[in-house]
Amino acid sequence: MNENIQNSISITASVLIFIAAATLALWSFTTQDQSLRILEHFKNQEDHRLYNVIEAPGEEIYSGAQVLYSIYNIKNIDADIQVGQYLLYSKSLNIENTDVSAIDPNKEYVVSYQRNSDGVLTKIIFN
Repeated sequence: MNENIQNSISITASVLIFIAAATLALWSFTTQDQSLRILEHFKNQEDHRLYNVIEAPGEEIYSGAQVLYSIYNIKNIDADIQVGQYLLYSKSLNIENTDVSAIDPNKEYVVSYQRNSDGVLTKIIFN
């Protein structure tokens, strides 16, 4: 009788291990299938018309408001700012005593940069 109990416990344990392994395998297949479906969905939503092109940058265009903001932050920029041909704002200016009324906030300016031989920015020119 003792041998029958051991056999039945052994068979029961084997059946439970088999059920657990089968459940784990089914869960694994289901999760894998869900992952593949999500990946396929995202791939179908991708815009295939977009592509990257590496080329030289074009002209940078800033609004007058951005120019005014740059002048306001001239201490942080640590470079002189020239607007047009005649307006030059030194990096050591006192912003409270600076007249910026000649700059039109609605105008667009093309920017260029001057650097010294070490590559440090010395002047920003807005034309």
